[in-house]
Amino acid sequence: MAPGTSVGAAAPVYQTSEGMQPAGEKTVSAVRTQMAALAEKNGYPPEVALAMVDQDLELQAIQEEEQGYRFIANNSKDDSKDNPQDDGDEEEAAIILSSSGKLLTLTAGEMERYGISSGTVESLDALQERLELSTIMRFKPSSADQVVHLLTSAAVTSLLLTIGLLALYLEISSPGFGIPGTAALVAFALMFISSGLMGTLSSIELLLFLAGVILLLVEVFLIPGFGVAGISGLIFMTVGLVLSRQEFILPDTEWQMEIFTRNLLLVFGTLAVSFVLLGILMMFFPRIRLFQRLILNTPGSTPVSETPNPEKGIGTSYAPTPQNPQNADLQVGDTGTVLTTLRPAGKIEVGDETYSVVTDGRWIEAGAKVSVVAIRGNRIVVEEVGQ
Repeated sequence: MAPGTSVGAAAPVYQTSEGMQPAGEKTVSAVRTQMAALAEKNGYPPEVALAMVDQDLELQAIQEEEQGYRFIANNSKDDSKDNPQDDGDEEEAAIILSSSGKLLTLTAGEMERYGISSGTVESLDALQERLELSTIMRFKPSSADQVVHLLTSAAVTSLLLTIGLLALYLEISSPGFGIPGTAALVAFALMFISSGLMGTLSSIELLLFLAGVILLLVEVFLIPGFGVAGISGLIFMTVGLVLSRQEFILPDTEWQMEIFTRNLLLVFGTLAVSFVLLGILMMFFPRIRLFQRLILNTPGSTPVSETPNPEKGIGTSYAPTPQNPQNADLQVGDTGTVLTTLRPAGKIEVGDETYSVVTDGRWIEAGAKVSVVAIRGNRIVVEEVGQ
Protein backbone atom coordinates (compact mmCIF):
# COMPACT_ATOMS: atom_id res chain seq x y z
CA MET A 1 0.00 0.00 0.00
CA ALA A 2 1.05 3.62 -0.47
CA PRO A 3 1.45 5.99 2.49
CA GLY A 4 -1.72 7.85 3.43
CA THR A 5 -4.07 5.24 1.97
CA SER A 6 -6.66 3.11 3.74
CA VAL A 7 -8.80 0.06 3.07
CA GLY A 8 -12.10 -1.19 4.45
CA ALA A 9 -15.75 -0.17 4.93
CA ALA A 10 -16.87 -2.42 2.07
CA ALA A 11 -20.44 -3.10 3.18
CA PRO A 12 -22.96 -3.25 0.30
CA VAL A 13 -25.32 -0.25 0.12
CA TYR A 14 -28.16 0.98 -2.09
CA GLN A 15 -28.62 4.45 -3.53
CA THR A 16 -32.17 5.63 -2.76
CA SER A 17 -34.03 8.93 -2.89
CA GLU A 18 -33.17 9.36 0.79
CA GLY A 19 -29.46 8.74 0.25
CA MET A 20 -27.28 5.70 0.85
CA GLN A 21 -29.06 2.86 2.67
CA PRO A 22 -27.41 -0.38 3.91
CA ALA A 23 -28.33 -3.56 2.06
CA GLY A 24 -30.38 -6.31 3.68
CA GLU A 25 -28.99 -9.39 5.41
CA LYS A 26 -29.39 -11.54 2.29
CA THR A 27 -27.11 -9.30 0.25
CA VAL A 28 -24.65 -8.78 3.12
CA SER A 29 -24.42 -12.53 3.68
CA ALA A 30 -23.59 -13.18 0.01
CA VAL A 31 -20.91 -10.45 -0.08
CA ARG A 32 -19.52 -11.53 3.29
CA THR A 33 -19.06 -15.11 2.11
CA GLN A 34 -17.46 -14.01 -1.15
CA MET A 35 -15.04 -11.68 0.64
CA ALA A 36 -14.00 -14.44 3.06
CA ALA A 37 -13.44 -16.88 0.18
CA LEU A 38 -11.31 -14.35 -1.73
CA ALA A 39 -9.25 -13.60 1.39
CA GLU A 40 -8.54 -17.28 1.97
CA LYS A 41 -7.66 -17.79 -1.68
CA ASN A 42 -5.11 -14.98 -1.64
CA GLY A 43 -3.58 -15.78 1.73
CA TYR A 44 -5.17 -13.05 3.88
CA PRO A 45 -7.03 -13.51 7.19
CA PRO A 46 -10.72 -13.99 6.35
CA GLU A 47 -11.78 -12.44 9.69
CA VAL A 48 -10.42 -9.07 8.55
CA ALA A 49 -12.38 -9.24 5.29
CA LEU A 50 -15.55 -10.19 7.17
CA ALA A 51 -15.21 -7.23 9.54
CA MET A 52 -14.90 -4.87 6.57
CA VAL A 53 -18.28 -6.05 5.24
CA ASP A 54 -20.38 -6.89 8.33
CA GLN A 55 -20.81 -4.18 10.98
CA ASP A 56 -22.25 -6.72 13.47
CA LEU A 57 -18.82 -8.29 13.87
CA GLU A 58 -16.29 -7.27 16.50
CA LEU A 59 -12.73 -7.89 15.30
CA GLN A 60 -9.96 -8.59 17.83
CA ALA A 61 -6.26 -9.08 17.21
CA ILE A 62 -4.18 -11.26 19.54
CA GLN A 63 -0.41 -11.04 19.26
CA GLU A 64 1.47 -14.29 19.19
CA GLU A 65 5.20 -14.44 19.70
CA GLU A 66 6.27 -16.17 16.49
CA GLN A 67 3.27 -16.09 14.19
CA GLY A 68 2.46 -12.38 14.47
CA TYR A 69 -1.21 -11.63 15.06
CA ARG A 70 -4.20 -13.92 15.23
CA PHE A 71 -7.64 -12.46 14.48
CA ILE A 72 -10.99 -13.35 16.00
CA ALA A 73 -14.31 -12.05 14.67
CA ASN A 74 -17.17 -12.24 17.17
CA ASN A 75 -20.78 -11.71 16.17
CA SER A 76 -22.54 -9.37 18.61
CA LYS A 77 -25.85 -11.14 17.86
CA ASP A 78 -24.48 -14.57 18.79
CA ASP A 79 -24.64 -15.25 22.53
CA SER A 80 -22.59 -18.45 22.22
CA LYS A 81 -19.51 -16.74 20.74
CA ASP A 82 -16.05 -17.63 21.92
CA ASN A 83 -14.66 -14.55 23.63
CA PRO A 84 -10.90 -14.63 24.17
CA GLN A 85 -11.25 -12.09 26.92
CA ASP A 86 -12.63 -14.88 29.12
CA ASP A 87 -9.03 -16.01 29.38
CA GLY A 88 -7.01 -13.73 31.65
CA ASP A 89 -3.82 -14.02 29.61
CA GLU A 90 -5.52 -13.30 26.28
CA GLU A 91 -7.55 -10.45 27.76
CA GLU A 92 -4.43 -8.34 28.09
CA ALA A 93 -3.14 -9.28 24.61
CA ALA A 94 -6.45 -8.78 22.74
CA ILE A 95 -6.69 -5.57 20.70
CA ILE A 96 -10.10 -4.49 19.46
CA LEU A 97 -9.65 -3.30 15.88
CA SER A 98 -13.35 -2.60 15.27
CA SER A 99 -16.16 -2.76 17.76
CA SER A 100 -19.65 -4.07 17.05
CA GLY A 101 -21.77 -1.65 15.04
CA LYS A 102 -18.81 -0.24 13.06
CA LEU A 103 -17.14 -1.38 9.86
CA LEU A 104 -13.43 -2.11 9.90
CA THR A 105 -11.15 0.41 8.19
CA LEU A 106 -7.37 0.23 8.48
CA THR A 107 -4.63 2.61 7.37
CA ALA A 108 -1.56 1.55 5.43
CA GLY A 109 0.51 1.60 8.63
CA GLU A 110 -2.01 -0.54 10.52
CA MET A 111 -2.25 -3.03 7.68
CA GLU A 112 1.53 -3.44 7.72
CA ARG A 113 1.75 -3.53 11.54
CA TYR A 114 -0.74 -6.39 11.83
CA GLY A 115 0.84 -8.29 8.95
CA ILE A 116 -2.17 -7.98 6.65
CA SER A 117 -0.48 -6.04 3.84
CA SER A 118 2.88 -6.94 2.31
CA GLY A 119 4.31 -3.54 3.20
CA THR A 120 4.15 0.20 2.52
CA VAL A 121 6.08 1.76 -0.39
CA GLU A 122 6.21 5.38 -1.50
CA SER A 123 6.81 4.93 -5.25
CA LEU A 124 6.85 2.47 -8.12
CA ASP A 125 10.64 2.36 -7.93
CA ALA A 126 10.44 1.39 -4.25
CA LEU A 127 7.84 -1.26 -5.14
CA GLN A 128 10.12 -2.60 -7.87
CA GLU A 129 12.98 -2.89 -5.39
CA ARG A 130 10.75 -4.38 -2.66
CA LEU A 131 9.37 -7.10 -4.96
CA GLU A 132 12.76 -7.57 -6.68
CA LEU A 133 11.27 -7.02 -10.12
CA SER A 134 13.56 -6.58 -13.11
CA THR A 135 11.24 -4.18 -14.97
CA ILE A 136 7.94 -2.37 -14.53
CA MET A 137 5.78 -1.77 -17.60
CA ARG A 138 3.90 1.52 -17.64
CA PHE A 139 0.85 1.63 -19.92
CA LYS A 140 -0.26 4.90 -21.49
CA PRO A 141 -3.11 5.62 -23.92
CA SER A 142 -2.01 4.77 -27.44
CA SER A 143 -2.77 6.81 -30.53
CA ALA A 144 -5.68 4.47 -31.28
CA ASP A 145 -7.06 4.99 -27.76
CA GLN A 146 -6.86 8.76 -28.20
CA VAL A 147 -8.65 8.56 -31.56
CA VAL A 148 -11.47 6.48 -30.05
CA HIS A 149 -11.72 8.91 -27.14
CA LEU A 150 -11.97 11.79 -29.62
CA LEU A 151 -14.65 10.06 -31.72
CA THR A 152 -16.78 9.32 -28.65
CA SER A 153 -16.54 12.86 -27.28
CA ALA A 154 -19.74 14.90 -27.18
CA ALA A 155 -18.58 17.43 -29.79
CA VAL A 156 -17.49 14.89 -32.40
CA THR A 157 -20.54 12.68 -31.78
CA SER A 158 -22.85 15.65 -32.36
CA LEU A 159 -20.97 16.56 -35.54
CA LEU A 160 -21.10 13.00 -36.92
CA LEU A 161 -24.81 12.68 -36.11
CA THR A 162 -25.59 15.99 -37.79
CA ILE A 163 -23.58 15.08 -40.89
CA GLY A 164 -25.24 11.66 -41.04
CA LEU A 165 -28.79 13.04 -40.84
CA LEU A 166 -28.18 15.83 -43.36
CA ALA A 167 -26.44 13.47 -45.78
CA LEU A 168 -29.29 10.97 -45.39
CA TYR A 169 -31.80 13.69 -46.33
CA LEU A 170 -29.73 14.72 -49.35
CA GLU A 171 -29.50 11.10 -50.48
CA ILE A 172 -33.26 10.60 -50.20
CA SER A 173 -33.90 13.86 -52.06
CA SER A 174 -31.64 12.99 -55.00
CA PRO A 175 -31.85 10.16 -57.52
CA GLY A 176 -29.63 7.11 -57.26
CA PHE A 177 -26.95 6.51 -54.64
CA GLY A 178 -24.01 8.90 -54.48
CA ILE A 179 -21.85 11.07 -52.29
CA PRO A 180 -24.52 11.98 -49.66
CA GLY A 181 -25.37 8.34 -49.06
CA THR A 182 -21.70 7.44 -48.70
CA ALA A 183 -21.16 10.33 -46.27
CA ALA A 184 -24.14 9.19 -44.17
CA LEU A 185 -22.84 5.62 -44.03
CA VAL A 186 -19.34 6.78 -43.03
CA ALA A 187 -20.68 9.14 -40.31
CA PHE A 188 -22.98 6.56 -38.73
CA ALA A 189 -20.33 3.82 -39.04
CA LEU A 190 -17.77 5.96 -37.19
CA MET A 191 -20.29 6.62 -34.42
CA PHE A 192 -21.16 2.98 -33.84
CA ILE A 193 -17.64 1.59 -34.37
CA SER A 194 -16.19 3.99 -31.79
CA SER A 195 -18.97 3.06 -29.34
CA GLY A 196 -18.20 -0.61 -29.96
CA LEU A 197 -14.51 -0.04 -29.22
CA MET A 198 -15.50 1.66 -25.95
CA GLY A 199 -17.55 -1.41 -25.02
CA THR A 200 -20.94 0.34 -24.91
CA LEU A 201 -22.40 -1.07 -28.15
CA SER A 202 -24.44 -4.25 -28.54
CA SER A 203 -26.60 -5.69 -31.29
CA ILE A 204 -29.82 -4.21 -29.89
CA GLU A 205 -28.63 -0.63 -30.51
CA LEU A 206 -27.73 -1.41 -34.12
CA LEU A 207 -31.07 -3.15 -34.73
CA LEU A 208 -33.03 -0.24 -33.25
CA PHE A 209 -31.15 2.30 -35.36
CA LEU A 210 -31.50 0.29 -38.57
CA ALA A 211 -35.21 -0.22 -37.87
CA GLY A 212 -35.58 3.54 -37.44
CA VAL A 213 -33.85 4.25 -40.76
CA ILE A 214 -36.02 1.67 -42.55
CA LEU A 215 -39.20 3.19 -41.09
CA LEU A 216 -38.13 6.65 -42.26
CA LEU A 217 -37.49 5.32 -45.78
CA VAL A 218 -40.90 3.63 -45.76
CA GLU A 219 -42.47 6.91 -44.69
CA VAL A 220 -40.72 8.83 -47.47
CA PHE A 221 -41.18 6.41 -50.35
CA LEU A 222 -44.28 4.37 -49.56
CA ILE A 223 -46.56 6.36 -47.27
CA PRO A 224 -47.67 9.90 -48.19
CA GLY A 225 -47.25 12.59 -45.55
CA PHE A 226 -45.58 12.05 -42.17
CA GLY A 227 -47.22 9.78 -39.63
CA VAL A 228 -46.73 6.76 -37.42
CA ALA A 229 -43.89 5.22 -39.43
CA GLY A 230 -41.87 8.42 -39.49
CA ILE A 231 -42.36 9.18 -35.79
CA SER A 232 -41.58 5.58 -34.85
CA GLY A 233 -38.45 5.71 -36.98
CA LEU A 234 -37.20 8.83 -35.21
CA ILE A 235 -37.91 7.26 -31.80
CA PHE A 236 -36.07 4.04 -32.70
CA MET A 237 -33.07 5.98 -34.02
CA THR A 238 -32.97 8.16 -30.90
CA VAL A 239 -33.17 5.19 -28.52
CA GLY A 240 -30.48 3.34 -30.46
CA LEU A 241 -28.15 6.34 -30.35
CA VAL A 242 -28.69 6.90 -26.60
CA LEU A 243 -28.13 3.23 -25.70
CA SER A 244 -24.99 3.06 -27.85
CA ARG A 245 -23.31 5.53 -25.47
CA GLN A 246 -23.99 3.63 -22.22
CA GLU A 247 -23.61 0.11 -20.85
CA PHE A 248 -27.05 -0.07 -19.24
CA ILE A 249 -30.61 0.28 -20.57
CA LEU A 250 -32.41 2.01 -17.70
CA PRO A 251 -30.49 3.83 -14.95
CA ASP A 252 -30.51 2.25 -11.47
CA THR A 253 -28.08 4.51 -9.62
CA GLU A 254 -27.38 8.21 -9.37
CA TRP A 255 -24.28 8.09 -11.54
CA GLN A 256 -26.14 6.08 -14.19
CA MET A 257 -28.91 8.69 -14.16
CA GLU A 258 -26.29 11.39 -14.78
CA ILE A 259 -24.90 9.50 -17.77
CA PHE A 260 -28.41 8.81 -19.10
CA THR A 261 -29.42 12.48 -18.78
CA ARG A 262 -26.23 13.65 -20.48
CA ASN A 263 -26.77 11.24 -23.39
CA LEU A 264 -30.40 12.33 -23.80
CA LEU A 265 -29.42 15.99 -23.89
CA LEU A 266 -26.67 15.26 -26.41
CA VAL A 267 -28.86 13.26 -28.80
CA PHE A 268 -31.97 15.46 -28.57
CA GLY A 269 -29.91 18.64 -28.84
CA THR A 270 -28.16 17.32 -31.93
CA LEU A 271 -31.47 16.21 -33.47
CA ALA A 272 -32.94 19.68 -32.89
CA VAL A 273 -29.99 21.36 -34.59
CA SER A 274 -30.15 18.83 -37.44
CA PHE A 275 -33.85 19.51 -38.06
CA VAL A 276 -33.17 23.26 -38.21
CA LEU A 277 -30.43 22.67 -40.77
CA LEU A 278 -32.74 20.28 -42.66
CA GLY A 279 -35.35 23.01 -42.87
CA ILE A 280 -32.76 25.41 -44.28
CA LEU A 281 -31.64 22.81 -46.82
CA MET A 282 -35.22 22.14 -47.89
CA MET A 283 -35.66 25.85 -48.60
CA PHE A 284 -32.39 26.51 -50.40
CA PHE A 285 -31.38 23.08 -51.71
CA PRO A 286 -32.52 23.72 -55.33
CA ARG A 287 -30.80 27.12 -55.39
CA ILE A 288 -27.36 26.05 -54.18
CA ARG A 289 -25.01 25.59 -57.13
CA LEU A 290 -23.06 22.85 -55.34
CA PHE A 291 -26.23 20.71 -55.01
CA GLN A 292 -27.66 21.31 -58.47
CA ARG A 293 -25.78 18.30 -59.78
CA LEU A 294 -27.81 16.13 -57.41
CA ILE A 295 -31.10 17.24 -59.00
CA LEU A 296 -32.48 15.84 -62.22
CA ASN A 297 -32.42 18.78 -64.60
CA THR A 298 -34.67 19.21 -67.61
CA PRO A 299 -32.87 17.61 -70.57
CA GLY A 300 -31.40 20.17 -72.94
CA SER A 301 -32.35 23.17 -70.81
CA THR A 302 -30.36 25.62 -68.73
CA PRO A 303 -31.73 28.06 -66.20
CA VAL A 304 -31.61 31.67 -67.21
CA SER A 305 -31.40 34.47 -64.67
CA GLU A 306 -34.31 36.83 -64.25
CA THR A 307 -34.55 39.11 -67.28
CA PRO A 308 -37.19 41.62 -68.25
CA ASN A 309 -39.87 40.46 -70.64
CA PRO A 310 -42.03 43.24 -72.08
CA GLU A 311 -45.04 40.96 -72.38
CA LYS A 312 -44.82 38.72 -69.32
CA GLY A 313 -42.81 40.89 -66.92
CA ILE A 314 -39.70 39.91 -65.01
CA GLY A 315 -39.31 36.20 -64.36
CA THR A 316 -37.22 33.07 -64.77
CA SER A 317 -37.39 31.19 -68.04
CA TYR A 318 -35.57 28.38 -69.80
CA ALA A 319 -33.25 29.02 -72.70
CA PRO A 320 -33.64 26.22 -75.22
CA THR A 321 -30.50 24.60 -76.52
CA PRO A 322 -29.99 23.86 -80.20
CA GLN A 323 -30.28 20.13 -79.51
CA ASN A 324 -33.79 20.46 -78.05
CA PRO A 325 -35.46 23.76 -78.93
CA GLN A 326 -38.93 22.63 -77.79
CA ASN A 327 -38.10 22.78 -74.05
CA ALA A 328 -39.21 26.37 -73.90
CA ASP A 329 -42.73 25.25 -74.84
CA LEU A 330 -43.35 23.63 -71.41
CA GLN A 331 -45.78 25.74 -69.40
CA VAL A 332 -47.47 25.58 -66.01
CA GLY A 333 -50.67 23.57 -66.41
CA ASP A 334 -49.32 21.21 -69.08
CA THR A 335 -50.14 17.56 -68.44
CA GLY A 336 -48.11 14.49 -69.13
CA THR A 337 -47.58 10.81 -68.32
CA VAL A 338 -45.14 9.48 -65.74
CA LEU A 339 -42.44 7.36 -67.40
CA THR A 340 -40.45 6.40 -64.29
CA THR A 341 -41.78 6.27 -60.74
CA LEU A 342 -41.49 9.69 -59.09
CA ARG A 343 -39.97 9.27 -55.63
CA PRO A 344 -39.90 12.22 -55.65
CA ALA A 345 -37.74 12.70 -58.78
CA GLY A 346 -38.22 10.99 -62.11
CA LYS A 347 -39.20 11.48 -65.75
CA ILE A 348 -42.47 12.38 -67.46
CA GLU A 349 -43.53 12.65 -71.08
CA VAL A 350 -45.39 15.71 -72.35
CA GLY A 351 -46.30 15.32 -75.99
CA ASP A 352 -43.21 13.94 -77.69
CA GLU A 353 -40.77 15.43 -75.16
CA THR A 354 -39.29 13.88 -72.01
CA TYR A 355 -38.65 16.00 -68.92
CA SER A 356 -37.04 15.36 -65.54
CA VAL A 357 -39.33 16.52 -62.75
CA VAL A 358 -39.92 16.33 -59.02
CA THR A 359 -43.01 16.18 -56.82
CA ASP A 360 -43.73 17.91 -53.54
CA GLY A 361 -42.63 14.72 -51.75
CA ARG A 362 -45.38 12.33 -52.83
CA TRP A 363 -44.67 9.07 -54.59
CA ILE A 364 -46.36 8.75 -57.99
CA GLU A 365 -46.47 5.48 -59.90
CA ALA A 366 -45.37 5.13 -63.51
CA GLY A 367 -48.23 5.57 -65.98
CA ALA A 368 -50.09 8.12 -63.85
CA LYS A 369 -51.22 11.47 -65.29
CA VAL A 370 -49.52 14.54 -63.82
CA SER A 371 -49.78 18.28 -64.27
CA VAL A 372 -47.00 20.90 -64.13
CA VAL A 373 -47.71 23.16 -61.14
CA ALA A 374 -44.50 25.21 -61.00
CA ILE A 375 -41.31 25.90 -62.91
CA ARG A 376 -38.63 27.25 -60.59
CA GLY A 377 -35.30 27.70 -62.29
CA ASN A 378 -34.25 24.27 -63.49
CA ARG A 379 -36.77 22.58 -61.20
CA ILE A 380 -40.09 21.40 -62.66
CA VAL A 381 -42.66 20.53 -59.99
CA VAL A 382 -45.62 18.31 -60.86
CA GLU A 383 -48.56 16.76 -59.08
CA GLU A 384 -50.86 13.90 -59.92
CA VAL A 385 -53.98 14.88 -61.78
CA GLY A 386 -57.00 14.64 -59.53
CA GLN A 387 -55.03 15.18 -56.29
